[in-house]
Amino acid sequence: MTTTSRTSRALFALAAVPLLVVALAACTSGDGDATPDVKSDSQVSSDAQKWDVANASCLRSEGIDMPDPSADGMKQGIPMTGDMDAMTASIDKCEKKVTDELGPRPVTAQEKKLQKEFEEQARESAKCLREKGYDVADPSEGGSGLGNGAEDVPDDVLEACGGAAGNGSVTVQK
Repeated sequence: MTTTSRTSRALFALAAVPLLVVALAACTSGDGDATPDVKSDSQVSSDAQKWDVANASCLRSEGIDMPDPSADGMKQGIPMTGDMDAMTASIDKCEKKVTDELGPRPVTAQEKKLQKEFEEQARESAKCLREKGYDVADPSEGGSGLGNGAEDVPDDVLEACGGAAGNGSVTVQK
């Protein structure tokens, strides 16, 4: 069934983007110019790692096979099998639990840079889809860039517009 496959890919992509961003952010270091009131990027990366380990532990307690991220920040994506509604509920529950315990997940300078690059790619995908006749809104700033309305866009069009990896980096309004 195409919708289930696309929904699974969209959920996987939604989960994978922050994982990729975190993995790349772990490779960064602070610039040494931080003021005492501002954490260095290396400290932010360390705090993000702690948050991610706590989140992975919570997800395992919810029955999701999620290993801890490695010391270099690399982590495995969430397996997209089983009841997607239950999985989404578990992901939301753990995010709330870890946020309540540790505060919001810290965002490193590298993650911010990658988010901006991702948003630019999503805007380019939206522009391409509009050029191909789809009424597509630009993604919101700071969002995941993944829309849930791309079900009606054929895979070949998504692929041609660079949206296949995230099943459309944009929301399609028909």
